[in-house]
Amino acid sequence: MRVLTLKDPMMLDDRLHHPHDSIVVPDEVKGIPGTHADAYTIPYRVGCASGGYASLYRGGAIGDQFIAMGVARAMQYYEGDGRIDAYIPQRHLPLWEGFAGVRALPLAPTIATWKSYKGHVCLDDILSKTAHLDGNVYDYVYRSWGVEVDDQFKKPYAKLLDKDQSELADVGFDPKGPFLLYSISGSSLWKSYPTYEAGLFIKSFLKENKDWHVVAVGHDDPPLSITHNRLINLQGRLRNVRTLLHLAARCDMAVCPESAVMHMTAVFDAPTVGLYGPYGPEHTSKYYKFVKPLFPQSVCPHAPCSVYEQPKDKCKDAVNAIKGEPKWCNVLKAIKPEDILAKTKEIQANLKQV
Repeated sequence: MRVLTLKDPMMLDDRLHHPHDSIVVPDEVKGIPGTHADAYTIPYRVGCASGGYASLYRGGAIGDQFIAMGVARAMQYYEGDGRIDAYIPQRHLPLWEGFAGVRALPLAPTIATWKSYKGHVCLDDILSKTAHLDGNVYDYVYRSWGVEVDDQFKKPYAKLLDKDQSELADVGFDPKGPFLLYSISGSSLWKSYPTYEAGLFIKSFLKENKDWHVVAVGHDDPPLSITHNRLINLQGRLRNVRTLLHLAARCDMAVCPESAVMHMTAVFDAPTVGLYGPYGPEHTSKYYKFVKPLFPQSVCPHAPCSVYEQPKDKCKDAVNAIKGEPKWCNVLKAIKPEDILAKTKEIQANLKQV
């Protein structure tokens, strides 16, 4: 972490910061004008915030917020009377709603506020390091805490709110019988499973499971090219990310790339087929007990390349690596629709035994 003293007004993570403010930002934030110095950071250890405050810091994407909430939940459990502030992008504050005992604040803290904490958990730098090493996020975070953190805290967390179901009612969501939640897209194409193959899987799944529905969510570019009377296609139709939490909690099974939806299904222990490419299963989901991974790592010498190893949009080995064309990760592309179907059958066999 480092201190940034601004010379001019600047928007950072959706929030206006004023000239001469000295704020704390992670090392992985690049290209920001101003003066820089190392931040005053105390690695968090359990008990260090007794009678005071500890701080957690996480920018980044939606899925990372659920991981950060899982870490904050562990801090809350082990800390006792210590209090916890979580600094996150302003746009993600609603994701933390309902999380009692943890105060979610917009990035970025001033250096004076940062120094007032008795311990810091800096997840931005930690996540980039574990991605680079293909290590596990939770193991890396907890190794300095001074206690053996239970596996129940090595998973995401979020709080369901009844009001977040209203959008499902607005789109007429009312599946009859069990349903599979299919997440079409990761945060970008390089983390997504090709849409055409996704459609082939959905068709074969519905053909074999006459009493099931499939609920498809995610971006609608590119859109699914199939229709079916038991396919509820919500691509591009949901505006509240928290609506996905209710789908993750209510689904009987899910299929998704390593993405926000996978972390949501892990919150509720929903059986999930995980589709991996740039990230391997070890990175975040090693302790997600109900995720069955598909990761044909051997097809690419770079796998798991991750965002800090291989330039994701310039991968010379990516399928369709032609200017103006989608770039699908070769590892994800190597997963066949029949491989996904076989994993869903394994899950269904286990569901019948329960």
